[in-house]
Amino acid sequence: MVTPPHIVPEWYFLPLFAVLRSVTDKLLGIFLIFCFIVALFLIPFLFRRSIVRSTFFKPLYRFVFWFFVGVCFTLGWIGKVPIVVPYIYIGQFVTVAYFATIVVFLPLALRFDKLFYYSLADEFAFSMDSRVKSSKSSVNAFFNKIDRP
Repeated sequence: MVTPPHIVPEWYFLPLFAVLRSVTDKLLGIFLIFCFIVALFLIPFLFRRSIVRSTFFKPLYRFVFWFFVGVCFTLGWIGKVPIVVPYIYIGQFVTVAYFATIVVFLPLALRFDKLFYYSLADEFAFSMDSRVKSSKSSVNAFFNKIDRP
């Protein structure tokens, strides 16, 4: 039984439909749909050990997040278009990009951004420490001038 090409699911099922159409084996398609849903539920558990929740201090994560949003929108668009040669390859590429983003790019981005954040924190602490030392020395110099007649 084959679904007619003019019948497409609702908009919220289009990314899943695109993943299903990007593979030729039915069992692999069902497995990928299961992995698609499980991966969405696993994303919050990647961030539970993060010190900083804001993306202001995570530039690489911010890029990967917007890339992931673009991948999801592209999967939705591919799920709606007819099955012709360029869209089949785009759907396969974007399906691989979806799973690679969750499995590879997000954890790497979090790890590198953590290093970036710690380097910024160390630099900020060093600069604040030097400011405190310089302000203490200037205050001491000021009071030494006052105490001397």
